Amino acid sequence: MLEQPRHCDETHSGCPPSTRLVSGGLRDTAPAARIEDYLDHVFAPLLGLVPYARRQELRAELRSHLEALVATHEERGAARDAAVAMALRQFGPPHALGRLWAREWTQRTVPRRVEPA
Repeated sequence: MLEQPRHCDETHSGCPPSTRLVSGGLRDTAPAARIEDYLDHVFAPLLGLVPYARRQELRAELRSHLEALVATHEERGAARDAAVAMALRQFGPPHALGRLWAREWTQRTVPRRVEPA
């Protein structure tokens, strides 16, 4: 099995800038691209597990929640870049969220044994 590439967080100075993550997105990408990158990382663990149509529904819902949080930060005076960074930070590491969703999906779809009365 191929291992997913590992990205460094913003506090790890030993990582090359091209792989350093800031709140789930690459440092040098535009705000919209940072959100899409974050979503890509969240949904990677769900490939082959959750049907495509359902992943798209979940992705659209998560995107709308992120955009609402970004808008809240912007209303409070943050620039778009900063608002996106704060929203992604609040949602947490994308790989952790993706693994949590994958675990929830697996537990929900595993047939449960019915015990006799």
